Amino acid sequence: MDNLKELQSSSVEMGESSRKTTISAALHQSSLYGRMV
Repeated sequence: MDNLKELQSSSVEMGESSRKTTISAALHQSSLYGRMV
């Protein structure tokens, strides 16, 4: 049972970090695009 809780919390953390990475990547791309245009 305890293992399941750990698994859920780690998957949530992974989801959070991947979402932050995606957002930062999108911001980076838009800033690059804004400079090029």
